[in-house]
Amino acid sequence: YIKSVVGTTEVNNQVFTVDVFSVTEFDLVNVDGTGFTAWVSGGDVNRAYIEVTAAIVPTAVNPHVISWTKVDEAVEYTIYSAVFNRSVVKGNGFTS
Repeated sequence: YIKSVVGTTEVNNQVFTVDVFSVTEFDLVNVDGTGFTAWVSGGDVNRAYIEVTAAIVPTAVNPHVISWTKVDEAVEYTIYSAVFNRSVVKGNGFTS
C-alpha cells in the first residue's frame, strides 16, 4: 500500500505487487509508469498482505505459526483461510 507521495500521485492509496531490490528500492510489478508524473518527494509504503501459496498440513506437533512485525498504524489484522473460506483470526489484540 502506497500513500503520501508528492509528485507521482498516481500511486497514492493503491495496492501493488512489488519486486524488492533493497530497503529503499522496489519495482511495481506489471505497472507501466511511463505516463506517471515525476516523483518529487516522500511517500509511505506498507505491506498490505502476504499470500502463502503452499504449506504442509498442520499437526499438533507442527502447527502453522504466523508471525509478523507490528505496524503501529494498523487498526486490525485479518488472517484468511481459503480452505475454510473464512477469517480464522481477526482483531488487534496481538502481542508483539
